[in-house]
Amino acid sequence: ELNVADISIRMAHGSTLEKAKRGTEKMTARMADKMGVNVSWDDNVCRLSAPVLKSGTIVVDDQDISVEINLGMMGKPMKGMIEKMIRQGFAKSLGNGD
Repeated sequence: ELNVADISIRMAHGSTLEKAKRGTEKMTARMADKMGVNVSWDDNVCRLSAPVLKSGTIVVDDQDISVEINLGMMGKPMKGMIEKMIRQGFAKSLGNGD
């Protein structure tokens, strides 16, 4: 059985890998503050966990930022809100959008 992420976002960062990673670090730090998300980095891969998230990864490469999140039972009803928060968080952290 294929495990499909509840939230899957892939976006071009239009920047250098270093700047994109710094922006992602800022965004995940805000998630840690606001949502109690545990964040751990291994090179350019960030692993996320929290009561609302079963598991999540953010991968930063030369071109894109990819987000894959599986929501826990508490997170499922909040899927739209969590996805919007992630998209807005990246727009803010990467400085392309509000």
